[in-house]
Amino acid sequence: MNYYVFIPLTAIFINLVLVSYTFAAGRERKTTWAYMLYVGCNVVWELADVFMWSGISDEAVNLTHKIVAPFALPISFNFMNFVYTMLRRKRDLVYYSLAGCVTAGVILMVFTDLYITRDVVRLYWGISPTPGPLYMPFMVLVFVVPVLRAIYLLWRSSRAESRPVMRTQLRLLEWGAIIMTVIAMVNAVILPFILGIYDFPRVNSSASVVQSIFIFVVIARYNFRVFPECWEI
Repeated sequence: MNYYVFIPLTAIFINLVLVSYTFAAGRERKTTWAYMLYVGCNVVWELADVFMWSGISDEAVNLTHKIVAPFALPISFNFMNFVYTMLRRKRDLVYYSLAGCVTAGVILMVFTDLYITRDVVRLYWGISPTPGPLYMPFMVLVFVVPVLRAIYLLWRSSRAESRPVMRTQLRLLEWGAIIMTVIAMVNAVILPFILGIYDFPRVNSSASVVQSIFIFVVIARYNFRVFPECWEI
């Protein structure tokens, strides 16, 4: 048995507990549903890691990558969507442009080998995908840019907000996003594909637990206090 599967399994358990509490306690239903979409896609991605780390064949790994693509690739976009919803911000050109990039990334991952190739690298902790020629560009567009946009909106909103309770909520979410992004980028990109270091479990899907915990604190303590119609940022 590969005991490293307990890493994504633990993340799944924590995410499910937190999202259940969120659904029960959240007053702002639109924000709650946006958060549940974000966590739900994360849970599917984590389940895929459990499956792929369990010694399945290369063909099954490749099929799993394609099946999970519509859930894994929109992770950062879903968090950005959550921020837009919470701030009551109208969807703008940036939002729809990034939605198009995510859609293109899903299509490439499902129907081509340009994003991830069919080669499977097996390591003691599980498997590592082999990046295709468009892996890094779409990694930036699909994962990095949406979360940076979300962090920027949270930062600008916290600076504009004069009420201490609202400002605290925004800063908690901002720091959760920063920590999650640093963990995911170091673990999924910098160490393996830039520095060539593979001797560690790939926990980028499980890094979402960090943001879930920060969101949980916001819900448990402040219950998503209602924001006004969003500032123009």
